[in-house]
Amino acid sequence: MACAHGMAFLRRLVIFWLALCWGMALNAAPREDILLTYEALLNQFGAALAQKGDQYKQDPDAYWAMVQDLVVPLWSKRASLEGLATAEKVAALSEAQQQSLDGILDRTVQRYAFEILDNYSGQRFVINDVTFDEHAPGRAVLDMTAVWDNFPDLDIELMLIDEGDMWRFYNIRYGWFSYIGAKKWAYRRGLSPERFDAFSAGLANKNRRHFQTLCNNELVRSSQLCHNWHDRLLIE
Repeated sequence: MACAHGMAFLRRLVIFWLALCWGMALNAAPREDILLTYEALLNQFGAALAQKGDQYKQDPDAYWAMVQDLVVPLWSKRASLEGLATAEKVAALSEAQQQSLDGILDRTVQRYAFEILDNYSGQRFVINDVTFDEHAPGRAVLDMTAVWDNFPDLDIELMLIDEGDMWRFYNIRYGWFSYIGAKKWAYRRGLSPERFDAFSAGLANKNRRHFQTLCNNELVRSSQLCHNWHDRLLIE
């Protein structure tokens, strides 16, 4: 009898161990995918800014091409918008309103990219860890640190979502600040059919003012980016 109980215990122990190893194996692949993807992104983006930051300020087309190649494919517009406004509010908009918002968000991300360039001061980024959300499968947090030579380090969290083909970021947090946390009230109030026009006009004006200022610089006025913004201003 004791032998039978011992064998049963060993079987349960083996089953538990195999299940644990299987679970660890399933988690290992996403973790490695995330680390490989974002280490490559941060290394390439940081190196490009360090080596060509001044050149990019005189050649916005080259900078935007780099951002479109490296960064934009890793951004989840859908998850960002659903975090800001909820899927229900987006679905309540008309098709024309959704298309308008889609374009405004693209131009807002373009503005953010140039604001990063304006504020770059030699920082480099170090990835610390990836943590998966136990209560929300397909969600994770990438923990990293921005490091300066003569400035205190800044801990940053990128919120990630698994979209099947890739883990994309949709939110950023550092210290007490969260992008979605800071912006969601305005989006959730503004993205109603009756308030949409005023809300979208406010977003468009922020983008317009930024690129009007950028394109006043004689060195960049002839760039394709500035031509595109000039044409958009004439339309809008």
